[in-house]
Amino acid sequence: MAVSPILLNTLPFDAEKEHTLQFTYTGAQIFAHKIVIKDNSTNTVVYNKKTSAMNTLARIPPNTLTNGNTYNIQISVFDHEGKESPLSNPAILKCLKTPTFTFTNIHEGLIVRNSFLDAELSYSQENGELLNAYSVTLYAVNQTTVVYDSGIRYFSDNLIVRVPEMLDDTTYYIRATGETVNGMEMDTGLIEIVCDYLKPDIFLKFRADNISEEGSVRLTSNFILIEGKSEPEELVYIDDEKVSLLNGEKVWFDDGFTADNFVCEIIAEQIPDFTKFITFNMKSAMAYITWNYGYFEGSEEKQYYAELTAYQYVGSEKLNYVQISNRIPPLSDGEQVHFWMRHINGAFDLIITKLNGTNTLIEGGDSA
Repeated sequence: MAVSPILLNTLPFDAEKEHTLQFTYTGAQIFAHKIVIKDNSTNTVVYNKKTSAMNTLARIPPNTLTNGNTYNIQISVFDHEGKESPLSNPAILKCLKTPTFTFTNIHEGLIVRNSFLDAELSYSQENGELLNAYSVTLYAVNQTTVVYDSGIRYFSDNLIVRVPEMLDDTTYYIRATGETVNGMEMDTGLIEIVCDYLKPDIFLKFRADNISEEGSVRLTSNFILIEGKSEPEELVYIDDEKVSLLNGEKVWFDDGFTADNFVCEIIAEQIPDFTKFITFNMKSAMAYITWNYGYFEGSEEKQYYAELTAYQYVGSEKLNYVQISNRIPPLSDGEQVHFWMRHINGAFDLIITKLNGTNTLIEGGDSA
């Protein structure tokens, strides 16, 4: 048997698990093969075993080798008479513990309250193997239709991928895959998540508690009356319930409350396009809201949205970010927009809702 088998290259593997190598052989029918593995730094034989098999697969049992070490391997084969072939070419075996590659903020059944999700990943490997590249994919409920694909991302200190345009009341499956610098592959598997937008109860003004022992109901309100100022002082009122600000008039409220963590609700109509019309001015932060529209993929009709730009002061440094609301169709005559804004510890949430003239919900719009 003058023909030697040829070992194919193999990726690093976890020595605590069984590993299978492939080889090719063009001689007579194989009846057995022998594996010889040596420590690559000392050339000491650490494994030498003959196995009866008629295929071209060689298996290394679990815990035969040690993670963190590098070895070389050669294989010989035997024919039906027990004649042994020359040893194959040596191939390098690199043993590495299986990396830990997981989502840190996503678990099975997670409920996402926004139209987007910032998927955060964590990677570690005890033998110092570095992450090379990764990607995040969002699937429809059938687990095959791709809704979003981040494409290949290369390793950085910040393993965060924003998954956009998630639809309300929709079930998705999310998955991340990755590869190390030496080619070890990782997969988080499919994780079920549900997108269910946070829908504020727009007109809930009171909380009712049944006091059964007294035969009464307690009504609690967190609303307080604050007086505003205007420029000019005399404003034009419409139907004794709305104020007109179409000609540059201004209204502001800056007394009787503290602008720390809060929820603010405003109903408006006939807003000029691309107008900055709401401003929050606090001691350490400032924000303003602009009314915009655009044309988006999947719809030939223009859609409106609100854009909130916030500035926060940390010492002498000025930080800023932009928050985009959901989208709604254009308003018809008599229709209004309800703006729901929440500020918590320097971060804003913004949701807009389309109302008819009687403050009845019409549409909350598509995701932004």
